[in-house]
Amino acid sequence: MSTCSLPVIATGIAIVLWPFRISVAQSIDREFRIDAGHSTIEFEMPFIDSHVQGRFDRVTGAIVLPDSASGGMASASLAVVIHTAGTNTGSTQRDRLLRSSDFFDAGRYPELVFRSDHVECAATRPVFVGRLTMHGVARTVRIPFHVSLAPNAGSRNTVLAIFTGSVAVSRLDFGILGDSARHDGFNRARNATTDDSVRIRMEIHAGMLDSANPSPSIRSAIAGIDSVGIDSSVGRLRATFRRDSAFVAANEGAADDIGRVLLRRGRVRDGFTWLHALARLLPASPNAMVSVGVANERMGDTARARAWYDRAVAADSLNPRAMARLSALDALARRPLPTQKVCQ
Repeated sequence: MSTCSLPVIATGIAIVLWPFRISVAQSIDREFRIDAGHSTIEFEMPFIDSHVQGRFDRVTGAIVLPDSASGGMASASLAVVIHTAGTNTGSTQRDRLLRSSDFFDAGRYPELVFRSDHVECAATRPVFVGRLTMHGVARTVRIPFHVSLAPNAGSRNTVLAIFTGSVAVSRLDFGILGDSARHDGFNRARNATTDDSVRIRMEIHAGMLDSANPSPSIRSAIAGIDSVGIDSSVGRLRATFRRDSAFVAANEGAADDIGRVLLRRGRVRDGFTWLHALARLLPASPNAMVSVGVANERMGDTARARAWYDRAVAADSLNPRAMARLSALDALARRPLPTQKVCQ
């Protein structure tokens, strides 16, 4: 995308917004998106006197952390979607077997999903407790996590964080029997030598926009908004959409970045106006819906935020941003008791 694209969008939508009031804004949490290219999610299953090891090459996810000033992890949340077709053990034959109905059954169950329910503290480490859905079966699991790299300014105008964790699950608990006579390479005798326990290890690299130091194109776009005002900028964006809707759709991510930077800078009305306009132009976009929900959270309207997140899940049940946001809202609603130990 050219550096001129963002200013064109920012100065290139008038929409009639429903009346809203801005109450005291919620504390600004930090939403990280999993960087699949640098993250590693591996599995290991004992077999006879050795181990079968592999990894999942296709993963999406989101992590919501409390603002650094608020302390604690009680309202943190995590959603991860792993595509079982991306199973990779370095052996084509074995990968085909693991994707078959004997194991992950990737044709019927193409995703493995974890969505946190709440966070507990064990030995000062946060433990994400939630539902793991695999092979069409959902079970509650506990995943202790370690923050290997605390959120820190990185390259390319982003804030980076690294999390590591692992969990052991029973494949039989998820209905993965691994017993079929259809495969010459795997018979009942070999099945008896395959251990039930599967350990999943994760090193998650995640990033978010650095609102204090955004890219030059975003700075230019926001300068354009400042020069003419948010309402005029929204009107121009709408005009751009009428002329070239494909251009706006193709640059949705860039336009979304503008609104989220405005929110994080405390410009709640401007961010809401921009993001809601984008969602009106792209009504089928789950990510646009989630961003409007985030804007409503900033205004303290969690009921309307939840409605937008629910709408996003209805449009895409595997949208990790929507799942993580809903989990974070649920965690906030529960709020830990004064005597509950809170991980920092």
